[in-house]
Amino acid sequence: MKPSNQSKLAPIDDVPYTVLYDGDCGICQSGVALLAELDSKKLTRPTPLSEDVLRNLGNNSLSMSECIREMHVVSSGGTVYVGYLAMLQLAQLFPRTRMIARLARWCVPVPLGRFLYRLVANNRYRLSKCESGSCSLEHKK
Repeated sequence: MKPSNQSKLAPIDDVPYTVLYDGDCGICQSGVALLAELDSKKLTRPTPLSEDVLRNLGNNSLSMSECIREMHVVSSGGTVYVGYLAMLQLAQLFPRTRMIARLARWCVPVPLGRFLYRLVANNRYRLSKCESGSCSLEHKK
């Protein structure tokens, strides 16, 4: 299934979600730690990216180069959410972040949200504690 480009979010009961993230990135690791704190019902399965993980998901539309650029969330039904929309999809799952997701959907146009998400994602190696350069997108290619 191709990544979702819709601004519409899936129903909350469409779980669990596999959260694909860059395991070498400090910002990504902090996000996963927050997710673990929020996810008392185990609705998500945070999974560091690797070629084996992508192959085991059985979704041919996912590529390592695209997944390393932005977080990808795959629903149990196979819907793929990318970047900003992935973040919103996760935020709506938890009582502590549900209102933030709703406000973002109402107040932040999707193109602006995607732009801001990509701005952080593209500069995460500068923003995190990643001195070795392993978070650099150039390093991952």
